[in-house]
Amino acid sequence: MVLNDGVAEVVDEGTSPASILPEDLEALLAEQTGIDPDVAPECEGTLEYMPEATVTCTAETTLEGLPGIQELTVMPVRLPAGFESEGRPGLLISLGGPLAPEAAAVVTDQGHQLVGIGQGSMFGSVELSAEELAEVAESTINDENSYAPLDAPMVVESCEGSLPAGSREPVTCTVAFAHDPEETFSAQTMGVSYLGEGGLLIALDMAEVAANG
Repeated sequence: MVLNDGVAEVVDEGTSPASILPEDLEALLAEQTGIDPDVAPECEGTLEYMPEATVTCTAETTLEGLPGIQELTVMPVRLPAGFESEGRPGLLISLGGPLAPEAAAVVTDQGHQLVGIGQGSMFGSVELSAEELAEVAESTINDENSYAPLDAPMVVESCEGSLPAGSREPVTCTVAFAHDPEETFSAQTMGVSYLGEGGLLIALDMAEVAANG
């Protein structure tokens, strides 16, 4: 699950790093589709917007195939906000256990901004070649129904390798804004399970864009 709406309102930007208090995180989770509003979520501590930070929460879910009390690993992420290099705060929630360390490091890198969308129940059941992954990644980045749509289209020039069936390991791709294809930067793509179907999550390295001017 990727949370966008309402996150900025509960982030305390006056702390360093920015943070969300457990009671504010619990209240935000209780408002989400798929979380039973009649059973108050519980979170173990304050979530800080820094690399590899997580907070464990428990909540009663109503998701198909995942009903009942579930353990939620909540991670601080950045989402696109126009052309702002820092983006805006969001949350990525993993149900049933944390992400692999390499994937968690990618998504919580505060220089990265996440986009993604569900791809259908069969996505991830077969390996995608590097060329196929680049095509799917480009359509995902530019999809207006993405978790957090971009304001400007991008192109994916190439990916370094294939995406094996069922893999959750990041694959590096080279991307650029369509209006400036010469200024390339990197993006990490990884397969995820999004509310019961296969999906693709993409971490755009916007810190690299800012460093390139």
